[in-house]
Amino acid sequence: MFKSLFADAACYVAAIPTYVGGHMAMGWAAKDNKLRRHKVGTIAARYKKAGSFKTRYWTPEVHVACLRAPALHRRVCGEGERR
Repeated sequence: MFKSLFADAACYVAAIPTYVGGHMAMGWAAKDNKLRRHKVGTIAARYKKAGSFKTRYWTPEVHVACLRAPALHRRVCGEGERR
């Protein structure tokens, strides 16, 4: 349904240790289909401009990777050919 309303629509699953059952499903929808497709260099440049503050986990690479679905999810959801 979302794909008929938005240029970019997807589902995500994340392991949430404090959530009963452990996994939470989330949806994404945007009219701009480029929002999820920034390159690591773009995110790294924004991070540098923001002051390159210290983080314990986040990196530009993690930021980009978190918006990519695993192959199994793409296959099950029928998105494997689209990417």
